Parts: sequence; C-alpha cells; structure tokens
Amino acid sequence: MVKLSGLVGKRLKLRVKWQDEEVNITYKPFTQAQLNDLTKVEDNDDDENAKRGTAGLICDSVIEWDITDDDGAMLPLTIDNLLILPMPLLNAMTGAMGQDGLPGKRR
Repeated sequence: MVKLSGLVGKRLKLRVKWQDEEVNITYKPFTQAQLNDLTKVEDNDDDENAKRGTAGLICDSVIEWDITDDDGAMLPLTIDNLLILPMPLLNAMTGAMGQDGLPGKRR
C-alpha cells in the first residue's frame, strides 16, 4: 500500500538550466489543485497576475535553491524575490519541475 504522506511528502532535487546559468533546487511536486489555481490567475490575461501565479507556484513547491544575492547570501524564497527574477527563468523552473514528473522519467 502507498500512503498519502509518502506521495505528498516527496522531496526531489533538480538542476534547472537557463541561458548560461544553472539553478539547483529541492522541491516537492506540485499538485493539481496548485495548477488549477495557476490557471485561474493566468486566465486574467494580465502579465503581472500571471507572473505572481507562477511565482506563487514556485514559492509553494521549491524548498531550497542556490540563488544568492550579490554578497553571496542565500536569497530567501519569497514571492517578492521571485518577482524580481526574469520571467523566462520562472518558466524554466516550472517547466523543469513539470517535465521531471512525466511518466518514464528516470531519476
């Protein structure tokens, strides 16, 4: 038998490549409920709302990353900090997490 806590408690590691950078993340897979919420936000056709939706999904899913500020301190994982990152990087992060969960993906 598979316990629900074992399914939703998974912590996965992933390296996200974007342009000439690599971001290492530890994340918990997002749920259908989170994707539904993201779709509701993105349906507003407002770029800022869509970005907040993506930032919210990442903030809820990513537990740890290796993005630092200019002084080398770990950048806290907050929506405000995610909002200052380039949108293509946010898309790369959510895309990589989604791809990582596809059937047949080797870990």
